[in-house]
Amino acid sequence: MEQRTLGAAYKFYCNKALDGAHSAEVDASATSEILEAQLERYPQLGNSVETILNFLGEEQIVDLARRFIMEKGVEVFNFGKHKGKSVSDVLKAEPQYYDWMMKGEFPLHTKQKLTEIFNRTMLKK
Repeated sequence: MEQRTLGAAYKFYCNKALDGAHSAEVDASATSEILEAQLERYPQLGNSVETILNFLGEEQIVDLARRFIMEKGVEVFNFGKHKGKSVSDVLKAEPQYYDWMMKGEFPLHTKQKLTEIFNRTMLKK
């Protein structure tokens, strides 16, 4: 029922007009102010990424690109042919999958998390 723009959110939550929209600095600053206002208005959200995701019912993310998520305390793939499978189990069964991902065009953070899981998995042997 309401506009879903940064300017509309800035007006609604901060009671300010968004001047200079689409400038990276202005947009980032307005987004930060909106988030702070939302956290103040809705205390049930908590004040961390984890509490907000839990409130929204979002899965727990492992890497920022959401290639891995947590399910029942275990990292699982969130994409591709192994979606829903334990990352550790796949790496044990197909260690070459680690190499494929490391050589692929995945974000650095995803590769870092994969390496953490890989090292932890291989040390358990």
